[in-house]
Amino acid sequence: MSAQKQNKNLSFFNSLKWKISAIIILILLLVLGAISYLTFNSASEIVRNQIDENINLVASSYQTNVKAMLKTLDRQIDTIKSNSSFNGYFALMEGLYPGGEADAGAREEFAANIDSFMGMQYSTAGALRSVRNNFENIEYAYLVMADGTVISDSRAYSAQALEDHDHYLKEKLNQNLYKNISFGTIHKENKQNYLLYNSPIYADDGETVTAYIVLALNPEIVYSELQSLNVENAENYKLINSDGQIIRAQERELFASQVDNDWFIDNVTEQNSVNSKEVGGYYLLKNQITKNLALAVEIPTEQMLAPVDRLGRTIWTVSGVFLVLALIITVFFISWQLKPLSSFMESFRKMKNGDLRDQVKMNKNALKRKDEIGIMAGIFNEMLEELSKLVVDINQQAESLNSSAEKMDQNSREVNQGAEDVGLAVENLSAGSEEQLAQIEESNNNVQRLNKEIKEVNKNAEEIEAGADEVLSSIEEGNQSVSSSINNINDLSQETKEVAELIQNLGRMSEEIGDIVVLINDISNQTNLLALNAAIEAARAGEAGRGFSVVADEIRSLAEESAGATEKISKLIEKIQLGVNKAVNSMDQNEELVEASVDSIEETSSIFKEIRKVSNNLGGSINNVVKRISSMREESENVENAINDIAKVTRDFASSSEQISASTEEQAASTDEILSTAVELKSMSENLLKNINDFNIE
Repeated sequence: MSAQKQNKNLSFFNSLKWKISAIIILILLLVLGAISYLTFNSASEIVRNQIDENINLVASSYQTNVKAMLKTLDRQIDTIKSNSSFNGYFALMEGLYPGGEADAGAREEFAANIDSFMGMQYSTAGALRSVRNNFENIEYAYLVMADGTVISDSRAYSAQALEDHDHYLKEKLNQNLYKNISFGTIHKENKQNYLLYNSPIYADDGETVTAYIVLALNPEIVYSELQSLNVENAENYKLINSDGQIIRAQERELFASQVDNDWFIDNVTEQNSVNSKEVGGYYLLKNQITKNLALAVEIPTEQMLAPVDRLGRTIWTVSGVFLVLALIITVFFISWQLKPLSSFMESFRKMKNGDLRDQVKMNKNALKRKDEIGIMAGIFNEMLEELSKLVVDINQQAESLNSSAEKMDQNSREVNQGAEDVGLAVENLSAGSEEQLAQIEESNNNVQRLNKEIKEVNKNAEEIEAGADEVLSSIEEGNQSVSSSINNINDLSQETKEVAELIQNLGRMSEEIGDIVVLINDISNQTNLLALNAAIEAARAGEAGRGFSVVADEIRSLAEESAGATEKISKLIEKIQLGVNKAVNSMDQNEELVEASVDSIEETSSIFKEIRKVSNNLGGSINNVVKRISSMREESENVENAINDIAKVTRDFASSSEQISASTEEQAASTDEILSTAVELKSMSENLLKNINDFNIE
């Protein structure tokens, strides 16, 4: 398909102007969408804040009204507490009250006491009934003790009324009906709903609760005492208690019914003052009024955000109109800016057909533009001029190339013939080299085997030499050991003689000690005799010599002990002398054995010297053999190295011959390729000249 036909078939949606317009419109859509989204969220947040503010105002109003109403009820109860009849009756009942832990008998006696003072009970009931006259929404009131026993009820204010309401007195109530009560607690009695409110009565200590006054209020009190809501969607506002029961709603018949949404029941007991959440298409908000009351608001999200939806539709309508106008303006502007592209396309089409004349260049209007299109127009004209010059140069070079290709063809044929002759000669030379290499390798293998045998012999000779050295070393060590033994035995002989002399001296000394022991024994005998004489003389002296007699006895006792010790020493000396004699005899025998050992060791030393002399002669012979074998091994290795060098040279020569042959074959093949390439090059140069002539540059 031609470029002109492609240009005609280019649809608007495939054109560059449409693509740019689409991108700009897409960006605008994203921007407008983001603005709309942010505006919608901001408006929704503003609406929620307004609703929250209105609910806070309603809750604040309810808090004020509930506090005022509770103050009014407290004033009515204070009126009851200040009544003298009430105080007298309560003081009497408090004195008779047996306590909450009393047994059944005590409780029956307390109930009988209540019946005994019916006149005072009627007066107290009248005091309770008086608050109904002062505050029309109080239906009835009753007084209960701390354990829940009813001691007075405004409905039992006379004997006639007592007949219908006697069951109210003396009854023990559940704590939820007198103690655990906050305003908003609902009590249903005889199919009628009441709101309960209590006030404790404290003992003198101000802390202990002794009784409770309970008011039963008409549900209308929440409508008469609490102001009506002046807000939009008032039907969505409900006052509920902690049990989820409706206390006030626009539809009064909903009183005491359970709130529909469980979310309020789950959150009404939380201490947070305000909770809100969107659940199931409704905006739910709980605002705590008192501990037992909360304002519950349930507004449909669609109804709440209706103004925001209208604002959103308006924004989208304005955005749509803006987008249409923006699309028209964008397409018109881009078409005006991209108009020179048509001239570019036409010029490129002419270039494709080989037209490189000046008429193809971009016009002056395009060149005057200072934007990217103007720059592109200038670059295009420069490219056209350079391309024209390039075509002229290529034409000249193609003619030179054609001439060179013809010469290359002729030279390639001559080179090919020469390469074939060289290849034949190299093949003959390579065959001879391979045969010579085989013979050299066989000789090399024989020399290597011989060299291996020589190395084995050399190894064995070296081991023999090493063994001879070890034998000589052992002989030398044995000779040294024998000499050392002779020296040691001579030293031992000398020491033995010295020990013998010492033992003989010891024998002589022991004989001298024996003489000294005999002398000591004689002295002890004489001392004993003197002690005996002293004892006899002391006995003669009578009482005056008694102390001397004791000393004489001690001296005689010591003399006897010395005689016994000298006798033991004498026996020991005899044993020592007997041992010394035996030791002297043994030392004489050891001296003879030492002399015999010295003679034997000296003979062994002479034998070692002869062995050493023979071993030295044998070592010299072994060293000569080892030296001869080492020389033979070195000569064999030299022969092997020489043959290896010859084999290497021959192998390199054979390899070079093969490489020369292969190179010759490759050169021949390359020459054939060069010849073929020269033919193709000549054909290509002719085609190049033909194609260059297709360009129109003049």
